[in-house]
Amino acid sequence: MTKHTHKAAEHAAKTAAPSHQDRDRELLGLRERGRTLGRRSVADVFELGNCLARVKSILARRAFGPWIRSACGVSPATGLSYVAVHQRLSDYRGRLEQVSVTPAVLFVIAYADDQAIERVVSALEAGRVLSAPEARVMTGVTAKHKAAIDAALSPEEEERQRKAEEKVLAMLNRAFGGLVRSSASSPRGKRR
Repeated sequence: MTKHTHKAAEHAAKTAAPSHQDRDRELLGLRERGRTLGRRSVADVFELGNCLARVKSILARRAFGPWIRSACGVSPATGLSYVAVHQRLSDYRGRLEQVSVTPAVLFVIAYADDQAIERVVSALEAGRVLSAPEARVMTGVTAKHKAAIDAALSPEEEERQRKAEEKVLAMLNRAFGGLVRSSASSPRGKRR
């Protein structure tokens, strides 16, 4: 029995290791890619946002902040701004690459609604040069609004959280003989 258990553990370790190695290799590649970008042009901002969005989908939420600090030397809030530019402004990328716009302005308009984004992009195309404070006034984006969007869970994070909750509920049900119910199975949809 011991020999069989030992071989099963060895097999599990061998099959699990490549996924962690692949993940670590990908994170290292993304780190190097992020370091080579100049972060000055619109294209660089979008590319770094793409890299960081991938990192955010790989890492647990609590690991993203420390990783971004060590890998890129920027705050987690700045990293999330790059991700927001990539995710929210990708439809406008071609237009934004044709105008003079700073990363700070991109960081502001990435948190605006679609109508405000269109207003700002049209103003930039008309030759207007905007500062970040002017972009905030045009879009109505506030620090509180930005923080609320950054705090929202991504679909990947929601799925990870749901799976973790299911594991905890299964463990509690095994331990307490089915006394614990999920929020979906309770009468009012609330946890007890």
